[in-house]
Amino acid sequence: MHNQFSIEEAIHKGKLSIVYTMLIFLLVCPVVSIFIFSNYEHEIIHQLWLPIALWIGLIIGFIFMKLYWNYASLKWQFWAFENVRNVHELKRKALENKLISEKNFILVRKFKNRDYERHKKVERIRKNFEEKDIHYDDFSVPKEMEVKIPKANSLIVFIIGVFVVVMAIKSYLDQSVKMYQSLIILALGILLLLSGLLALIDKKPQLILNSNGIKINKKDFISWNEINQIYVEKGQDGNSVTHHLIIKPTMNKDIKFRIDGYDKKPYLIEKAIQIYRTRHKKITS
Repeated sequence: MHNQFSIEEAIHKGKLSIVYTMLIFLLVCPVVSIFIFSNYEHEIIHQLWLPIALWIGLIIGFIFMKLYWNYASLKWQFWAFENVRNVHELKRKALENKLISEKNFILVRKFKNRDYERHKKVERIRKNFEEKDIHYDDFSVPKEMEVKIPKANSLIVFIIGVFVVVMAIKSYLDQSVKMYQSLIILALGILLLLSGLLALIDKKPQLILNSNGIKINKKDFISWNEINQIYVEKGQDGNSVTHHLIIKPTMNKDIKFRIDGYDKKPYLIEKAIQIYRTRHKKITS
């Protein structure tokens, strides 16, 4: 196996060659369709040319996207799973970023028997997946990491709460809105004010990481020995991207903890977890 590229580099290359290229197809096809239909002379079509052109362009664009994704995803997998060391983590992140799917994963795809070169590559990749992922220590990571709520965010929420409360009282005194409306606005303001104030007062870290294990919020400390799997899961909540820390202990129920909006970015938390687990293995081995 050639360990030439990091997981981040492989995912970035995948996004460029797959995701962004697919978006170009989706944008270009409607534009080309509009250009063709705008020069069409038939009277009925000429009157409805814009919506017809858009729909046809989008349909063709989606077809091209699907065909291209199947081709580009397979090509990327052959390259990535041969050139990145930690293939298990790479697969998980590739699934999260829609670069591959479980159905088109290279080890479950069937290739023609005469395609000897591809079969050789698949066997090499299969052997790569038989090895466990490894991580190396990084001395830039401190002995312990504390993840807290940023005070700036809490202060902004507090100030907004004060402003809403003042506006609610003012609108009631001016009689510019009805009493029940003022009460609703006041309740919202008090909620924001208290939320921001409690976050400002609370100095306890939401997450503590070190070479012994992990402590989440008010939960008990969990040793690395008690954890089968731990990783950051990327998801979608409406239009926003979410990150959850997934912990699968050996004995207890799985833990899912959202790690967005703290003073440490999700990728830094994930990196720290890998480093601390590596240090723990060195200490206990």
